[in-house]
Amino acid sequence: MIAGDRMTAGTAVVPPAEDFDLREFLDEPRPVHLADDEHADLQARHLPPGVLAVLEHMRRTEHSLLDWMRDVLITPTQVEADVTAFLTTWAYEKYWLGQTLQRLLLAHPAVPVPPPGRWARISDELHERMWPVVGTIGTNLAGPAVTAGHLARALADTLAQRVTAIRLAQVSPALEGLSGSILHTTERHVAFFQSQLRARSRHRSARVVIGQSLRWWRWPGARRGDERHLGAALRYLLGHPRTRDLVARADAALGALPGAPARAVLRTEFARIVVHGTTGSQLRVQ
Repeated sequence: MIAGDRMTAGTAVVPPAEDFDLREFLDEPRPVHLADDEHADLQARHLPPGVLAVLEHMRRTEHSLLDWMRDVLITPTQVEADVTAFLTTWAYEKYWLGQTLQRLLLAHPAVPVPPPGRWARISDELHERMWPVVGTIGTNLAGPAVTAGHLARALADTLAQRVTAIRLAQVSPALEGLSGSILHTTERHVAFFQSQLRARSRHRSARVVIGQSLRWWRWPGARRGDERHLGAALRYLLGHPRTRDLVARADAALGALPGAPARAVLRTEFARIVVHGTTGSQLRVQ
């Protein structure tokens, strides 16, 4: 089991500010996993369809990690030694989260996920074929400032993941161990992204890119996959009024970044998907 004080200490959406030690991070990774007895207990439990939908979306997002890393590492970010070193261990920790979620989901009924529509498939195909060329040219013209944009998006992704982990433990106490492990692992991710962004935001070009990146930020997994499925999962997880404070805290941390847009990043994206987005998902999570 995950130690109880770990869950208690890490339940803040934005963990307390701390100095990031890259050497410690590389030498002592924190892969997310469940102990055998905890996994067996979760196998025997009936998890609500809404919880399974959220876990499935998280799994699919973690397993798309290599696509994101490819897109990042064809840009000037590839020559940033500290960032690429961080991403090596970060990818290892994310891989094990995906594997843990997959192992857990195999013990429960499969979640029906509608296949992407025609336009989504065309968009993905264009991205796969054109981004390696267009992205390389465009981001190299932008120069080193583009790294600040990658880091800002990664911070938003991580804060959204922490909101999700906290809410999972609230709606399904059986998942407190999994949620605690996710929070324990990601607190160092937040520290790295924030420390890097503070240092880079001294440059005006970096501040401009941070603002642009957060304006175009999409909820993790939203760019690839079916937004009806994501909308149903987010409605189930974040539709309760008690979620507003969690989202507001994440938005406050992003809003404090130099160059950040005036709008609330997570709240705006949640509204785009759940309030204004496609409704009538084939997925029933109530």
